Amino acid sequence: MAFQEKILRTSCIGECSIFPPSIFSDAAIANPRMQERERLRMGGAREEAELMMFRAVERVLTATKTDAKAVDILVVNCSLFCPTPSLSAMIVNRFQMRSDVQSYNLGGMGCSASIIAVDLAAKLLASPEHRNCRALVVSTENITQNWYRGNDKSMLLSNCLFRCGAAAMLLSNRRADRRRARFKLLHTVRTHLGQSDECYRAVYQEEDAEGVRGVRLSKQIMQIAGDALKRNITSLGPLILPVSEQLRFFFNLLARKALRGQVPVGPLRKPLAAAVRAIVTIPSVGAVIGYRPIPDDEAESAKAATVAEGGSDGHATANGASRTASGKAQATVAAATREAPPSSPSSAEKAKRAAAVLAKELPPYVPNFMRAVEWVCVHTGGRAVIDAIENNLNLPPHVLEASRLSLYRYGNVSSASIWYELELIAEYGNACGLQREGGTPPPNGVTRRLRKGDRIWQIAFGSGFKCNSAVWQALKNH
Repeated sequence: MAFQEKILRTSCIGECSIFPPSIFSDAAIANPRMQERERLRMGGAREEAELMMFRAVERVLTATKTDAKAVDILVVNCSLFCPTPSLSAMIVNRFQMRSDVQSYNLGGMGCSASIIAVDLAAKLLASPEHRNCRALVVSTENITQNWYRGNDKSMLLSNCLFRCGAAAMLLSNRRADRRRARFKLLHTVRTHLGQSDECYRAVYQEEDAEGVRGVRLSKQIMQIAGDALKRNITSLGPLILPVSEQLRFFFNLLARKALRGQVPVGPLRKPLAAAVRAIVTIPSVGAVIGYRPIPDDEAESAKAATVAEGGSDGHATANGASRTASGKAQATVAAATREAPPSSPSSAEKAKRAAAVLAKELPPYVPNFMRAVEWVCVHTGGRAVIDAIENNLNLPPHVLEASRLSLYRYGNVSSASIWYELELIAEYGNACGLQREGGTPPPNGVTRRLRKGDRIWQIAFGSGFKCNSAVWQALKNH
């Protein structure tokens, strides 16, 4: 309980987020044992699913003035609750949809499943046999049967972060619907790292040592998410980045490969590396490819670190030898080293030190994605996830305020979170930071709303491990 309280206090989740009645209600508080026995089961999970999904579907059908019988394709995603009949069947039954509606139920695909569901619906709508069709996509998660009641800290995290939520989207390829559509889907990019065992087990549902079922989060999950994001944006970048940013990325990559001698030019590798080393220090060239000179004191630290790591200095080598030797031989080596004068570094060592400094001055170039999109929605997996994305992509602090506001108001609502954020952007624009205490205000105090032609980038992470992106374009002012 102390651990969960600590996580809750630092989670940046406010008091307005909701849990299902099967977990927190007057009856549950009065008699928790009876509540656990009677409600944390299939009945409670179905009740939670109906409360979330049905309301979201009702609202989207009302907002778009669409009859449930006009839906041709239904795609529902929920990772942890896959009953029989399925969740899609529950919606068909509740809203009395047509008997020929094509329904799909996606399970076990994590918090990035909403983009997978949208991608599936988009591919179906793009096929010749689905002309003049509408697709309803419903994204939700279910807490009731996956509330962890053990004491494993890595599995208690899900109790502290996940909350109830659902989102519903109506997609269409009908010409008549274009005039009232809010957004147009431009791109979807999906990245899957499941071939790696470490990535595969980053988010893993299992029993703990005492047989209590829950979802375990790996300690390396942030590093794994970072690797997945890099691969995803490598595929997404050429689709959305302007040519200038792509060229800066290419020349930066080429320069770093040349400095490391990885360009296949045979005996010309060393002359090429020397030439590149001189060229990148030219101010006009360095500004283009991201060369940033570091102060002299930091440069000396980098050189020293290179010496210690490589063991090129006599003193460092002898200390390493003294740790591996034994008895009298160990003392003899150490004493001989103390008496020997320090040797001057060779040309190879000097080149290695210079390369280490230059590698620090010429890091991998991170493209400026704000030149490709105007808004970014990052899955609210937690405060650490949002901070990591902001740092890795070098985003201005105000850009992810919609994600932070969504986390504060609603918590981690799994795959629906990117839609909560999009609605917050539509409501507040770049002033989301003003809606919570400690938020980042708009730059220079200038507010801006979501406008026609703006592009929105949604990024979501999920078990498996997956990183998925979707890029939309606004078709009207908000």
